[in-house]
Amino acid sequence: MLTAKAILKEGGRVVLPVAFRNAMKLAEGDALVFELDGDELRVRSSTSALKRLQQRWKNLSHGEELASDVLLRERRIEARSE
Repeated sequence: MLTAKAILKEGGRVVLPVAFRNAMKLAEGDALVFELDGDELRVRSSTSALKRLQQRWKNLSHGEELASDVLLRERRIEARSE
């Protein structure tokens, strides 16, 4: 596990150490996702965050049907009954 110390600069800026950028294969202009869990801050590449979400949603599959289609159908049924 890589560890490093950084200093919070004006405007809340923090520079990611080069070892971290290299390990995460980040380049200037890449999008990052910040997650706050209690007092712990996690930084992910947008690609990593997307893959993580896809893994979570994969388990919600209803066979061949997309979970989003199931959700929309259920919401439409609920709306009709109101």
